[in-house]
Amino acid sequence: MTADVRPASASFFATMGLRVLRGRVFSKAEEQFGPPAVVVVNESFVRKYFPNEDPIGKRITLGVTHDTAAVPSEVTAGGQVVGVVNDVRQRALNREPTPAVYLGWGTYPVSDMAFLVRSRAETSTIAAGIRERVRSLDPQLPIYDLHTMSEVVSQSVAQPRFYMLLLSAFAVLALLLAALGIYGVISYSVTQRTRELGIRIALGATQERVVRLVLGQGMAMTTTGVVVGLVGAYWLMHLLATMLYGVAATDSITFFGVSIVLLGVATAASYLPARRASRVDPVTAMRAE
Repeated sequence: MTADVRPASASFFATMGLRVLRGRVFSKAEEQFGPPAVVVVNESFVRKYFPNEDPIGKRITLGVTHDTAAVPSEVTAGGQVVGVVNDVRQRALNREPTPAVYLGWGTYPVSDMAFLVRSRAETSTIAAGIRERVRSLDPQLPIYDLHTMSEVVSQSVAQPRFYMLLLSAFAVLALLLAALGIYGVISYSVTQRTRELGIRIALGATQERVVRLVLGQGMAMTTTGVVVGLVGAYWLMHLLATMLYGVAATDSITFFGVSIVLLGVATAASYLPARRASRVDPVTAMRAE
């Protein structure tokens, strides 16, 4: 049996907003060493070790290696399962929850502790209150790594956020280059077809029809490119799957949104050449090579 062991107090679950799905959490008396020993498990633990049965009332024993002493030793912990809580992403937002066992902090030796405070007061007020309270208990007890939960989450996603900003910058640059490329190709195409467009206008083609003709050419080219790009992106997105959180690698909304943006850019890039083509002077066009 492999699971994360998380020593906690009885008020930990309410402080962190964990939902009790079955049973209950341990009481304040049960968080200390002594019988009866009870534990709380998460959903992943139940799915892996009790997939077709109720875990409430089951007894589990954990053999845990800890290095709080000079020589690492084995510690036996565990107890009767009294409750099941929802999964949390303990290690990273992009990593799936793992099986976890919560047991009373007084039943498991730890070398250091992290205190969690839930409050609606200002951060500075909370920090001052925490320092004052700890100082009243033990003036020599050091306090370090005092952060809000928002700061902790922000630090955990700092590297993925940097990658996201970097990729976004490259994406914007690529979009600008694509727009310039479309504009250049269509402008060149209009220049090459000056004689043809002049003849069309001389034969009675309206400006609107000429604009539609040039825009249609640009949109056909762009649509082909978008379709080819979507097929390529579908097969290559698994390379970026580890950098995504809360969005599937083949998320249809993302693919649809990007396609709309590219088609919109293509329309804008095609508009100026189309307008210029609609204003071709038939006489000048007839004299062109």
